[in-house]
Amino acid sequence: MDISWIPLSPSVIKYVEKFALSQAEKLAAKQADGMLARVYRKIVPDKRAEKANEAFVTRFAKELDSAMDLPTLQAETYKDALDQFLCNPTVQFLLLAPLDGTTELDSALLSGIWSSIGIGGEDALPPLPADFDWARVAKRYLEAILFT
Repeated sequence: MDISWIPLSPSVIKYVEKFALSQAEKLAAKQADGMLARVYRKIVPDKRAEKANEAFVTRFAKELDSAMDLPTLQAETYKDALDQFLCNPTVQFLLLAPLDGTTELDSALLSGIWSSIGIGGEDALPPLPADFDWARVAKRYLEAILFT
């Protein structure tokens, strides 16, 4: 089953843009004007963060579909959970880090974040199927963002 999660939900796209702007503001406070201008142009005007999120969502959805027994019954639950997951600033930082061409995506940290979000609360993310492979998601994600 193909879960159509692309394009990203409007709430996630707004968060990605807000994250990029906040990172640019942090850089502005720390860097000289010339360096800041180059970095700001890299972060804000292009759609690299949005494309990186789309690539991750696609790889996540494919892995989830292959690991689930009855994907049609749980698709909406995981869609909402993924939106919540992508709004985490650490997740955004991890997804954007490999855009430099040298950094690997930390699949163990992503897995830990998924497991820890909302533990014991109403907003807890549903557990992923036992066959879900974060390392495979990370590998396919890197292939998608580095070779396209």
